[in-house]
Amino acid sequence: MNLSKTIVLASAIGYGKPEGMGMPSFIVKTHITWELLTRQLCRSAFAGSSVSKATYDLGMRQKPGPKEGALTVTPDVTVEMGNVAMLLFDAKYKPGGQHGAVSISNADLYESLAFMEATRCDEISLIYPSPELVDSTRQLLVTETVKVGGKTIKAMLLGITGISRPQGWSLLVKSFRQAYDKSRS
Repeated sequence: MNLSKTIVLASAIGYGKPEGMGMPSFIVKTHITWELLTRQLCRSAFAGSSVSKATYDLGMRQKPGPKEGALTVTPDVTVEMGNVAMLLFDAKYKPGGQHGAVSISNADLYESLAFMEATRCDEISLIYPSPELVDSTRQLLVTETVKVGGKTIKAMLLGITGISRPQGWSLLVKSFRQAYDKSRS
């Protein structure tokens, strides 16, 4: 909102004017923006549930000095009802490549296992962006599933094409929820 107002108020400012005035510049941290978009998508898709970025205790660090103490982890999105974590999502900002080319890295695997251990949840979905539909009809595609014991980690490619079109957000939310529900059955 502030960005929009600044651009409108600066409408008399142009590029390369001799007076030295120029358009204001903006830096967008895309990984943070992707995380916020993923959290808002979950808020809309799982309306009625509590959606947050919550921190959980994983264990204790026993080491002399300032690093000693609680060891915590923070998944990007926790969808919970009451105080029980139900669904976990982690926004992964990496190039998606060709459809299905997203693969869970070892670092993401270990991080996901820590999230599930701390929350006592058995499944987590890693959401990767795609600038296009993942196929002709879907916006969400499971590209890889890793099972470790009774725990499941899914890599999901989310197509965000059309988000700015009329009803684009509503269609994305509906498509995401339907595809997510289908992936769990």
